[in-house]
Amino acid sequence: MTNGGTVLNTVPAATILGGAFGVSMTGQSGSVNNSGKITSASGVGVSLAAGGHVSNTGTASYISGVIGVRISGGVGTVVNDGIIIGTGFYPQAAVVLSNGGAVTNSSSASLISGAQFGVISRGAGTLLNRGMITSTSGVGAWFTSGGAVATVTNYGTILGPTNQGLYLQSGGTLTNATGGTISGRNIGAHVLNTYGTGTTITNAGT
Repeated sequence: MTNGGTVLNTVPAATILGGAFGVSMTGQSGSVNNSGKITSASGVGVSLAAGGHVSNTGTASYISGVIGVRISGGVGTVVNDGIIIGTGFYPQAAVVLSNGGAVTNSSSASLISGAQFGVISRGAGTLLNRGMITSTSGVGAWFTSGGAVATVTNYGTILGPTNQGLYLQSGGTLTNATGGTISGRNIGAHVLNTYGTGTTITNAGT
């Protein structure tokens, strides 16, 4: 779709399968509401090239690709109730927000899983996690933002089994609530103040 728009894949048994893209929108902001399955065999499951919103709704919802969801060209928001998978290595991830935005992993059964990164945000970003965000060989969630801070609230699990669970390059606000776990092989949460932005950490979990 070359002028943005809306895709509704709202029947749990419905499937969208593509080669380079499962769903691709350019030109204007786009919206995708998925309750079924969207898969790219060799590229991006859902690509919004002018910002927009992706809702992966319901426990049967599934999005996958080398990159599961990529939103560029504007601020993006992702709300995940189901599963988002990314099989590629850096700069790929399960969820990539090239201009920042917000990711909500909304229930205890929600999974965002990447080969090297679960979530990458390259602008001011907000992450609310109630499920699992993980990578198989890297960082669970990485915010690299050139001075724009991140806000992370975790009630679930953020896991980097071979690296850091969470990496905030420019500081921000991190709240690990009761029952929350942020875990990495060497460092659970790695927070830098590269741009002197400051950091607030509140921990009631692990």
